[in-house]
Amino acid sequence: TYVLQVKEGGIFSKGGPQLFKVPGNSSEALKSDLMGLFEKRRCKNFFQFVAKYDPAAYKPGQPRILEGVDLDKTPFMDIIKKYELEPNTVDFVGHAVALFTTDDFLPRPAIETIEKIKLYMDSIGPVSYTHLTLPTIYSVQISVVAVSLKKK
Repeated sequence: TYVLQVKEGGIFSKGGPQLFKVPGNSSEALKSDLMGLFEKRRCKNFFQFVAKYDPAAYKPGQPRILEGVDLDKTPFMDIIKKYELEPNTVDFVGHAVALFTTDDFLPRPAIETIEKIKLYMDSIGPVSYTHLTLPTIYSVQISVVAVSLKKK
Protein backbone atom coordinates (compact mmCIF):
# COMPACT_ATOMS: atom_id res chain seq x y z
CA THR A 1 0.00 0.00 0.00
CA TYR A 2 1.23 3.45 -0.86
CA VAL A 3 0.21 6.88 0.40
CA LEU A 4 0.52 10.22 -1.39
CA GLN A 5 1.81 12.98 0.86
CA VAL A 6 2.15 16.64 -0.10
CA LYS A 7 4.92 18.59 1.61
CA GLU A 8 5.84 22.24 1.51
CA GLY A 9 9.23 23.08 0.10
CA GLY A 10 11.93 24.62 2.23
CA ILE A 11 15.39 26.03 1.83
CA PHE A 12 17.02 22.60 1.49
CA SER A 13 14.13 20.53 0.11
CA LYS A 14 11.66 20.46 -2.72
CA GLY A 15 7.96 20.59 -2.01
CA GLY A 16 5.14 18.84 -3.77
CA PRO A 17 3.53 15.43 -3.78
CA GLN A 18 5.57 12.34 -2.95
CA LEU A 19 4.55 8.68 -2.95
CA PHE A 20 5.55 6.68 0.15
CA LYS A 21 5.21 2.97 0.90
CA VAL A 22 3.14 2.34 4.02
CA PRO A 23 5.07 0.09 6.40
CA GLY A 24 3.36 -3.19 7.19
CA ASN A 25 5.82 -4.78 9.59
CA SER A 26 8.63 -3.86 11.96
CA SER A 27 11.45 -3.98 9.39
CA GLU A 28 9.54 -1.77 6.93
CA ALA A 29 8.81 0.68 9.75
CA LEU A 30 12.54 1.21 10.26
CA LYS A 31 13.03 1.97 6.55
CA SER A 32 9.99 4.23 6.09
CA ASP A 33 10.36 7.87 5.10
CA LEU A 34 6.92 8.64 6.58
CA MET A 35 8.34 8.91 10.10
CA GLY A 36 11.21 10.45 11.97
CA LEU A 37 13.94 8.46 13.70
CA PHE A 38 12.26 8.09 17.11
CA GLU A 39 8.83 7.39 15.63
CA LYS A 40 10.29 4.57 13.52
CA ARG A 41 11.40 2.79 16.70
CA ARG A 42 7.99 3.25 18.37
CA CYS A 43 6.20 2.02 15.25
CA LYS A 44 8.54 -0.98 15.02
CA ASN A 45 7.70 -1.90 18.62
CA PHE A 46 3.98 -1.54 17.88
CA PHE A 47 4.21 -3.82 14.82
CA GLN A 48 6.16 -6.38 16.88
CA PHE A 49 3.34 -6.30 19.45
CA VAL A 50 0.74 -6.92 16.73
CA ALA A 51 2.87 -9.69 15.18
CA LYS A 52 2.74 -11.61 18.48
CA TYR A 53 -1.06 -11.86 18.25
CA ASP A 54 -2.09 -15.34 17.06
CA PRO A 55 -5.87 -15.81 16.77
CA ALA A 56 -5.45 -19.60 16.64
CA ALA A 57 -3.99 -19.56 20.17
CA TYR A 58 -7.32 -18.51 21.70
CA LYS A 59 -10.39 -20.70 22.16
CA PRO A 60 -13.88 -19.21 21.60
CA GLY A 61 -14.99 -17.28 24.66
CA GLN A 62 -11.46 -17.14 26.06
CA PRO A 63 -10.20 -13.59 26.79
CA ARG A 64 -7.61 -12.49 24.25
CA ILE A 65 -4.78 -11.12 26.36
CA LEU A 66 -1.51 -10.06 24.76
CA GLU A 67 1.38 -8.80 26.90
CA GLY A 68 -1.02 -8.17 29.78
CA VAL A 69 -3.50 -6.20 27.64
CA ASP A 70 -7.06 -7.54 27.31
CA LEU A 71 -7.68 -6.83 23.62
CA ASP A 72 -11.44 -7.41 23.95
CA LYS A 73 -11.89 -4.69 26.58
CA THR A 74 -9.07 -2.23 25.99
CA PRO A 75 -9.78 0.58 23.50
CA PHE A 76 -7.34 0.83 20.62
CA MET A 77 -6.51 4.38 21.75
CA ASP A 78 -4.94 2.91 24.91
CA ILE A 79 -2.65 0.75 22.76
CA ILE A 80 -1.67 3.88 20.80
CA LYS A 81 -0.87 5.67 24.07
CA LYS A 82 1.15 2.69 25.34
CA TYR A 83 3.41 2.86 22.27
CA GLU A 84 3.31 6.69 22.14
CA LEU A 85 2.52 6.76 18.41
CA GLU A 86 2.20 10.16 16.75
CA PRO A 87 -1.10 11.21 15.09
CA ASN A 88 0.39 10.84 11.59
CA THR A 89 1.38 7.24 12.38
CA VAL A 90 -2.05 6.50 13.85
CA ASP A 91 -3.60 7.85 10.64
CA PHE A 92 -1.69 5.59 8.28
CA VAL A 93 -2.01 2.55 10.55
CA GLY A 94 -5.76 3.04 10.97
CA HIS A 95 -6.62 4.15 7.45
CA ALA A 96 -3.98 2.69 5.09
CA VAL A 97 -3.21 -0.55 6.95
CA ALA A 98 -6.44 -1.43 8.81
CA LEU A 99 -8.59 0.25 6.11
CA PHE A 100 -10.92 2.18 8.40
CA THR A 101 -12.58 5.14 6.69
CA THR A 102 -13.17 7.14 9.88
CA ASP A 103 -11.49 7.49 13.28
CA ASP A 104 -14.24 5.42 14.93
CA PHE A 105 -11.74 2.59 15.48
CA LEU A 106 -9.91 4.52 18.23
CA PRO A 107 -12.46 4.13 21.06
CA ARG A 108 -13.54 0.62 19.98
CA PRO A 109 -11.99 -2.59 21.41
CA ALA A 110 -8.42 -3.02 20.21
CA ILE A 111 -9.06 -6.56 18.95
CA GLU A 112 -10.96 -5.23 15.91
CA THR A 113 -8.06 -3.09 14.72
CA ILE A 114 -5.34 -5.56 15.77
CA GLU A 115 -6.96 -8.32 13.69
CA LYS A 116 -7.11 -6.07 10.62
CA ILE A 117 -3.49 -4.98 11.01
CA LYS A 118 -2.42 -8.60 11.54
CA LEU A 119 -4.31 -9.62 8.38
CA TYR A 120 -2.45 -6.91 6.43
CA MET A 121 0.89 -7.99 7.89
CA ASP A 122 0.21 -11.64 7.03
CA SER A 123 -1.00 -10.78 3.52
CA ILE A 124 2.18 -8.94 2.55
CA GLY A 125 4.26 -11.66 4.17
CA PRO A 126 8.04 -11.67 4.05
CA VAL A 127 8.04 -10.80 0.32
CA SER A 128 7.89 -7.14 -0.72
CA TYR A 129 6.91 -6.11 -4.22
CA THR A 130 9.34 -3.95 -6.09
CA HIS A 131 8.40 -0.89 -8.08
CA LEU A 132 8.77 -3.00 -11.24
CA THR A 133 5.88 -5.34 -10.42
CA LEU A 134 3.43 -2.75 -9.08
CA PRO A 135 2.46 -1.20 -12.45
CA THR A 136 1.61 -4.68 -13.73
CA ILE A 137 -0.58 -5.40 -10.70
CA TYR A 138 -2.36 -2.04 -10.95
CA SER A 139 -2.91 -2.31 -14.71
CA VAL A 140 -4.57 -5.70 -14.21
CA GLN A 141 -6.80 -4.26 -11.48
CA ILE A 142 -7.71 -1.25 -13.65
CA SER A 143 -8.59 -3.46 -16.61
CA VAL A 144 -10.80 -5.65 -14.39
CA VAL A 145 -12.62 -2.55 -13.11
CA ALA A 146 -13.02 -1.22 -16.66
CA VAL A 147 -14.52 -4.51 -17.88
CA SER A 148 -16.93 -4.65 -14.92
CA LEU A 149 -18.05 -1.06 -15.60
CA LYS A 150 -18.68 -1.85 -19.29
CA LYS A 151 -21.01 -4.69 -18.30
CA LYS A 152 -23.24 -2.28 -16.32
